[in-house]
Amino acid sequence: MRKRHFLIIGVFLSCFLIWPQTGWTAQKILLAVFYEIPDYLITLQAFKAGLAQAAKQQGKELEWLELKQLDGNIHDFISKLKEIENTIDLVFVAGTPTAMAVLESGIKKPVLFAAVANPKKAKLVDNLHSPGRNFTGIYCAVSANRQLQTILSSFPEIKNITIIYNPFDPAPTAQVEEWFKAVMVRKDLDIKFNKIKIPEQVNSAQSMREFMNTLDKTMDILITTADAKISSYGEAIIQVANQNNIPVYSSLNSMVEAGALFSLGFKFKQAAEQLSVSQALRILNGTLPQDIPVCTLPEYNLVINLKTAKQIGIKFPEKILQEADQIIQ
Repeated sequence: MRKRHFLIIGVFLSCFLIWPQTGWTAQKILLAVFYEIPDYLITLQAFKAGLAQAAKQQGKELEWLELKQLDGNIHDFISKLKEIENTIDLVFVAGTPTAMAVLESGIKKPVLFAAVANPKKAKLVDNLHSPGRNFTGIYCAVSANRQLQTILSSFPEIKNITIIYNPFDPAPTAQVEEWFKAVMVRKDLDIKFNKIKIPEQVNSAQSMREFMNTLDKTMDILITTADAKISSYGEAIIQVANQNNIPVYSSLNSMVEAGALFSLGFKFKQAAEQLSVSQALRILNGTLPQDIPVCTLPEYNLVINLKTAKQIGIKFPEKILQEADQIIQ
């Protein structure tokens, strides 16, 4: 009887020792980002907090690594990423420049992106429904039609729309194309649509102010796209525009806090908490990124800066003020 008892214990211990222990091994998550841009950092923080909580509930142990190349040096970034690639299980990136750098590195590990306006244009995925490679995530582009309607509802008399963007980034270039289409299909409107390309040599707040001062100031409204260069130097654009009483509509809520007039912007924090965390859990549980569709949030934040409105002599319709999610006084 005693012999049989020891035999059962031996079999149990041998099974325990050879059984896969993935649940006991900490999965390593790399957080990567270029540029110290508020929307990117908010996205990283919300994702980390949300995934840590969700993993704890599932009994998963996580280990966090960070790769912040805030000067945007792509060569250093790729070199550091390759050094640690074999030690990580998932890469989470915020922003198109970071995602494109990770893509250029040739990494084979699962990559989850966020705060990317047009992942297909950036060649991160084959298409939104079937990514087709080791990248998936969420896109943050707000429909140009929705944004245009917000502008027209606020200022129906507008006849001259000017959009400023970085032509060396595929995301804002795609946004400009969508804006152009949105304006052109409105046959009931008599609107002139102008495009301003930010020169490549504009790489500081001072050079952005100097460039802005060379432009014609007769535009009815200036639209800034969602891209890294404008996030970095957008405050300089807004300063010059406000000095010349030019209303600035931004595709990013963070620019309204910096002085832009208003924005129908993407909810970066909520998207990271609700969508990115869910996608990450699927990947950590064995689902391949190419089998996870790229997704987005269908609702946006309308933010209005009444301090700026007063400064440049603009008055919003009461209906728009009532619809606002946030009003900066």
